[in-house]
Amino acid sequence: VTVEAVGMLFGLDLFGKTLAPLAYSRWRSRIDTEKPVTRLLVDKLTREQADSIIRTLQRAMIVKALHEELKIERERVDDDMIRELREIALRHRDGPTRLRTEFRVSQTQEVEFIDKLREAYGVDADYANHQLERLGRIGYSLDEQVNYVHTALTMIGLTQTFSRFVLVVGHGGKTENNPYESALDCGACGGASGLVNARVFAQMANKAAVRERLAAMGITIPEDTWFMPALHVTTTDAIELSDLDLLPPRHLVYLDRLREGLRAASRLTAAERMPKLLPDAKAIEPAEAWRLANRLAVDWAQVRPEWGLSGNVYGIVGRRALTENADLKGTAFLLSYDWRCDPKGRLLENLLAAPVVVGQWINLEHFFSTVDNAHLGSGSKVYHNVSGRFGVMTGNLSDLRTGLPMQTVMREGRPYHEPMRLIALIEAPLDFAGRVLERVVKVKSLVLGGWIRAIVIDPTQGYKPFVFNNGQWEERPALIAPAEKEHSA
Repeated sequence: VTVEAVGMLFGLDLFGKTLAPLAYSRWRSRIDTEKPVTRLLVDKLTREQADSIIRTLQRAMIVKALHEELKIERERVDDDMIRELREIALRHRDGPTRLRTEFRVSQTQEVEFIDKLREAYGVDADYANHQLERLGRIGYSLDEQVNYVHTALTMIGLTQTFSRFVLVVGHGGKTENNPYESALDCGACGGASGLVNARVFAQMANKAAVRERLAAMGITIPEDTWFMPALHVTTTDAIELSDLDLLPPRHLVYLDRLREGLRAASRLTAAERMPKLLPDAKAIEPAEAWRLANRLAVDWAQVRPEWGLSGNVYGIVGRRALTENADLKGTAFLLSYDWRCDPKGRLLENLLAAPVVVGQWINLEHFFSTVDNAHLGSGSKVYHNVSGRFGVMTGNLSDLRTGLPMQTVMREGRPYHEPMRLIALIEAPLDFAGRVLERVVKVKSLVLGGWIRAIVIDPTQGYKPFVFNNGQWEERPALIAPAEKEHSA
């Protein structure tokens, strides 16, 4: 009776999500409580700042304990009593408290309450030291912030001619009733949204002290340049701008133009992507494709809201001018890199050791899930039950399934993802790229083992491609015509 009675309360939700998912989702978004504005703690805390935070938390826990354990409300307690209880709990002083005289609490109750403050509420000297240690690990020093911003800007070659807005965009997917939502988020972020990383980087790059240090290192960021964090929602192709309340007033007049441009780009991208999800591929107008993308994202019966990273083949490390005229059909991880800004090859080492390796993990996840989905993938997601939010089972009597579901890599029983091992294409002089590959042992072993196919396009030799094959670099015919070489250079 209880189950059926409570189930009736979800009837509206059930019918709304089933019959009109897009309209119902918009209506729900209007009545949902808005998320509070948050701020990221990027700077390192001083010892005094950390002590102040811990004292404030301890006082809050004492107030909570008085209410929950002794039914004493905050308005009946003054600051001196809270301070007294804190000092005794931390063993800085002894003796009875004012709880006995003002609230007629017995000695036994008082002792039990102090013990609970220490054990259950964390008002204890040892725990305070532990909190101090944790707070000491939060944030970045000014030197670290300068290093992160300098490395990122130098790596992609963005060291001059800055725009008014520099968008730092993380990505993530938003779907309903999808146990594999983390597969649509950022692999480098552990299956989470990349927005937090974007917000941290933008906050560092907008700091005056960081920009002063960068100017001394040869990167002068104009005063009116603003780094803005954003999230690319891959299921709808929307770009959601973040931390707009921090935007300088002089930039507000340009915000509408930015939003209109991003909205148009999102619709054009949806028009390219949506036909691949339809049973019969056909051209769709951008506005219609945009509506369809938003509907698929909120439809809880949708087993394939997007293809995600299915179809990935390449990891292209180079300037965007190398591929700007090519239709890569969503098959490439694009890693911006300018070898001319990296004389020692340290930046290329970082790219090979981190993003390229992550791309290889993602590639093999799709590879094995395609070649044997029943054993190395996880079968059809239609029959999956979520188990403890850490895995899925087929029905209720199977082992935990591994790999990606059939709907992610297969289409009508045939592979949508072409199972190919990752091709790492590097734009750099051959000798330079070869030396860097030798130094990155992790990537070298993957290349020698055949798990990554390495190709170097040498801009100093007329953009000739060199393929690593059988332990040596083999020259192949040039891929770029002479006129295109001049344009790319």
